[in-house]
Amino acid sequence: THPLDRPRSTHATHRLRKLLGTSGFPFQLAVEQLIRDTSKTHGWTIATREHPWRRSNGDCGFLDLVPENETWDAVYLVIEAKLQRSQTCLFLQPQRERDAQTRIRSRWTYQSMSEPALWGWDEWSTEPASHECEFAVVDKNHGQQDGGQQSLEAIARELLSGVDALAEEELKLAATFPWPNQHWVHIPMIVTAGQLWVTKFDPREVSLEDGVPRNAEFTKVPMVRFRRTLATEIAPLAQARHAEEARADQERTVLIVDVRH
Repeated sequence: THPLDRPRSTHATHRLRKLLGTSGFPFQLAVEQLIRDTSKTHGWTIATREHPWRRSNGDCGFLDLVPENETWDAVYLVIEAKLQRSQTCLFLQPQRERDAQTRIRSRWTYQSMSEPALWGWDEWSTEPASHECEFAVVDKNHGQQDGGQQSLEAIARELLSGVDALAEEELKLAATFPWPNQHWVHIPMIVTAGQLWVTKFDPREVSLEDGVPRNAEFTKVPMVRFRRTLATEIAPLAQARHAEEARADQERTVLIVDVRH
């Protein structure tokens, strides 16, 4: 490279490095490389990356990484890689809830050559266990330093739309090259460089003056099952008889993982 083609000052280099970092793309590529380098240990390989998706309602986007498992046939992770290194995510866990869960609510699809395709979101069990939390608080001030911020719910909803779109695409491809009894499971995941914390507290100990729990406990964790009513439609096979069952059917699990673990 000719010397005149390089940044002419430390300030210019710093500005370019900051621009590069805030894009998030180097972090995404680093996560991809980490998966590739350690695939023999965990059994996941990259099936596709930067995968475009579009729903019939016009929503569209890209799926950062889609690893597939070499042991479990047709099981995929659908990963959104979010840098936000200075951001803290605090997940709430009332003491009445269990510390560790192995359940996740993920998308499944089944295709038979002689019958219409079936799909839904149902319970699966997978290791390792982690806290399962419905509510999350994000440190917005730190998030803005990394080039703006979306709420965790917004990121999760967009990722889930991409998961549905990917599953629908799999069905279309299966119709082109039919095989008997095809099935897929897609597990949504957000990988972040931010810090993940869980706070346990007794709702009876929350001050009605300032809304702060007394004697709350805080634990830094490597992963959280973020389970919440993130869907806006009921799956076709659901048999909800009342509002609570309809709400439960719209629950989704998104795994939130600290990249350092």
